[in-house]
Amino acid sequence: MREFLEETGIQARNPLLFSTYDLKTHAPDGSISSHFFLSVFRVEADRHLVAEAADDAAAIGWYSVEEIRRMPVPQSVLECAERLAAGE
Repeated sequence: MREFLEETGIQARNPLLFSTYDLKTHAPDGSISSHFFLSVFRVEADRHLVAEAADDAAAIGWYSVEEIRRMPVPQSVLECAERLAAGE
């Protein structure tokens, strides 16, 4: 909840775990060069609030799955967006 507030300026509530992602990248020799375990939560927030990008981000926005497909995002982001759009 703290991270959501810091990144958007919006106070969210009632987190519900949606999915987890085990993300690894490999070095040319096959060894693991980075490993992240990402947890994605659904939250409730007031619809009238406007998200504001934190000082470490150039911009913030709400995007459709079609728009996300045209962006250079990791496969895990696209998969998560598609699942959410499908009503999971």
